Amino acid sequence: MNHKKGITFAIITAVLWGLLAVGIKIVLVEVDPITVVWVRMSTAAIGLALYFIIRQPEAFQVFSKPPKLIWVPAIGLALNYIGYAKGIDLAGPASTQVVIQTGPIILCLAGFFLFKERFVARQKLGFVVAFVGLLFFYQKQISSMDAGQDAFFKGVLVTLGGALAWSVYSISQKAIVKSYPVQRVNLFIYTFSAVVYAPFVDFSVFAGLSTWMYLALLFLGLNTLVAYGSLGEALKYTDAGKISVIIILNPILTFVLLGVMEWMEVPWIAYANIPFWAYVGALMMLTGAALATIAPKKNKA
Repeated sequence: MNHKKGITFAIITAVLWGLLAVGIKIVLVEVDPITVVWVRMSTAAIGLALYFIIRQPEAFQVFSKPPKLIWVPAIGLALNYIGYAKGIDLAGPASTQVVIQTGPIILCLAGFFLFKERFVARQKLGFVVAFVGLLFFYQKQISSMDAGQDAFFKGVLVTLGGALAWSVYSISQKAIVKSYPVQRVNLFIYTFSAVVYAPFVDFSVFAGLSTWMYLALLFLGLNTLVAYGSLGEALKYTDAGKISVIIILNPILTFVLLGVMEWMEVPWIAYANIPFWAYVGALMMLTGAALATIAPKKNKA
């Protein structure tokens, strides 16, 4: 496998996902979560389809002769998208970005136990640290909230469901791309979600959107196309553990961006009142996840 190429694709995915949560939160001010998901999937499907029409018309055979397992990642990613968007809507981008990292941790475990990647003592320690940090983060978040503010709890549960769905997607995707072109698989997955969510889309909302909101929706769609295209390539070229450690760090960019926006008093987004010790729990999660997902060095012969 070309590990450097895989790492590069994973970095691209992480950067785009770090920006994604803030973009979704801004758009959710005027657009409901299902419509946001549909726009993301439809834009990605159309963009990839146009590429294949020009460069590889035979790629559309994925619809007539799809791989046997392709329905698993298709359903997994469809559920992940709605869980992620709804989580951001209820719990905010900062909290959601931390909780959603449960998905890459599960992917890392799958790398060890399903794909036979090595598992060492440092990684075992990382899982313990991440789990303790997860509990600490939730406890501090819960204790800081008023009794009537239950949206956070719902957001966390929905996000955890989305993280589990993402792990199903990524594990099955990694198995499929070993023997099938990754971008053809993505074309099927994007189109599947766009068709499934279409009946639930509120198309009337598009009539009242500003030019800036249309541009924000376009950004979300292109973000999906490039980020998941890069993730698919990363899964093809390198180990699940190496991909996970890079992806798991994307909330750092989200936290920094939210901090800058709050300092600039940007009015487009409501800022979560996250206590200091909750940030400590989040840092523990990210640190533990990094320890758990860094692949061990290979012994030289």
